[in-house]
Parts: sequence; C-alpha cells; structure tokens
Amino acid sequence: MMRFDRFTERAQEAAQRAAEIIQRYGHNQIDTEHILLALIEQPQGAISQILEILKVDAEALTERLDYILRTSPKANIFGGGAGQIFITPRVKRIIDLANEEANKLKDEYISTEHIFLAILSERSTPAARLLEGAGVTRERVYEAVQTIRGGQRVTDPQAETRYRTLERFSHHTLLEVHPLTGRTHQIRVHMAFLECPIVGDTVYGRRKSTLPLNRHFLHAQSLSIVIPGEKEPRNFTTNLPDELEDILIVLRN
Repeated sequence: MMRFDRFTERAQEAAQRAAEIIQRYGHNQIDTEHILLALIEQPQGAISQILEILKVDAEALTERLDYILRTSPKANIFGGGAGQIFITPRVKRIIDLANEEANKLKDEYISTEHIFLAILSERSTPAARLLEGAGVTRERVYEAVQTIRGGQRVTDPQAETRYRTLERFSHHTLLEVHPLTGRTHQIRVHMAFLECPIVGDTVYGRRKSTLPLNRHFLHAQSLSIVIPGEKEPRNFTTNLPDELEDILIVLRN
C-alpha cells in the first residue's frame, strides 16, 4: 500500500487514478506505467504543463502507454483476494526516489513532478524507453519544473498551480488560474514561458498587444485570508472590472 501522508493532494489524486487505471486493464498491481498514465491524464496537472513546455505530444504518449498496458500480462498475485490492489517493487522504488527528489528541492511534500522525475530515473523499462523516445529527460523536466515554480517550494499539500480554460477566441484565451503558491508575478512568468503571455504585459509578453488596454488583463477575482485572532478564513470576491469586460466584448465580436 502507498502512504499518502507526505503527498500533495494532486499526488494523492494521481495515485487514486492509477488504482482506477489498473481496473481498466484488468490488472491487480499498480506499476510505473499505470502511474505515468495517471500523471499524464490528470486534468490541469503539473505534468501536462511540463509536457506542453517541452513541446511533447501528450496524446501520443497516452496512446503508446495504452498499447503497453493492453499488451501487459494480467497476472494475479498468489494469495491476493478479489478486489485487492498491490504495488510492484518498481513503484515502491519510485516512491522512495520521489521522496529523495522532494528532499533535494527542499520541499516539504511529494508532488506530481517529484514522482515524474523519479520515473525518469528508471532504466530499460517500458516507461523509461517511452519517455526517452519522446525526448523527455530529467534535465529538461527539472528545468521546466523550476520555470513553472518561479522559485517557490512545495510547503503545503495543496501546493499546485491549477488553471482551466473559460473561453477561447481567435488569438486569445480566457483562463481561470489558481496559484496555490506564489503571487501574480508567478502567473505572468509561467504564462509567458508557455508562450501565452498576459495581455498588456510588456515585460514578459515580448510583443505589444493589439487590444485597446493600458494594463494587464489580470484580475484577482477571489481571495481567502486568515485574519489574526480569527479561526476561520475570510473570503473576498469581486467582479471583473468594466475595462476588462469591455475587452471581452471586443474579443467576442
């Protein structure tokens, strides 16, 4: 069994997804390939962001992993009852390596990127050969992790940056971003690195926007803070400013 006490919430989600994936293929042992597929399939996850930065086709990786898992033997463990789930020695080693990766980066929790880096430490395995063939190396992933984090460490089990697409236009995309660590500056750096700079950001945008806007299209819609002396956090929300709403009208037309 895997212990989740040091996993971030997203790492726990990936482990749970891996348990669902083995049922999809009729397996009863979680192996490295199941975990890798869980990481890639995770919506708005750090690994999908890393693959995007590295310009790696996540769909092609998924298809190849699907083939590997479909052609893997559906072996049962002697003495294992129906519905029981086990992990292979490889996975145990991956978790140990992920813990080491977290320690190297001075992180307090094991996140999905630590697990991904640990998988990249394997040699001559289906997962390792697949990633190597796609040009995914530890060095490139480590560089992407540093870029995504913007110097931040994982000090909270919720330490993951999440985003989702709200609306797409011909040359722009409206995103909802949840920077669970870092500040708005981190959002600007990350989006620029993904070649999706914030509109109006002349520092990281690298090109002048054609939209009639003299500020960043960046708005703090909600904020949750703990007031000294109070037990429960206070939540504050605000609507999009009129000038940004006007820009959306321009984009929609």
